[in-house]
Amino acid sequence: MVLADGFYEWQGGRGERRPLWFHDPAGGLLFFAGLSFKNHDAHAFVILTAPANDLVSPVHSRMPALLSRDAVRAWLARPDQGLLASAPNGALASREVSSLVNDVANDGPELLDAPVPTRQLTLV
Repeated sequence: MVLADGFYEWQGGRGERRPLWFHDPAGGLLFFAGLSFKNHDAHAFVILTAPANDLVSPVHSRMPALLSRDAVRAWLARPDQGLLASAPNGALASREVSSLVNDVANDGPELLDAPVPTRQLTLV
């Protein structure tokens, strides 16, 4: 299981990509279904995906498989494919965030700021 406060997806065409942050509407944590394993001498993990729900599907066909609080204990005891499903409608909210998330070198709370409006060009 992987804890997160949300995940990003992008909308718009090439050169116009705008990041969206999908998160718990109440500000809580999300529980992603994941698996960990040892790869040579390093530990690694994967986040499992499920079909996108109605909120995510306009921008992507897949999303992280979210576990309910009730399913977390069962998943940790024994990962079961039957626990993987699309997030129910209403479980997530989304909003556009800063384009700073487009560069992996950036990190910090300012990534969740509203995007800077583009400056409108003038004729004169």
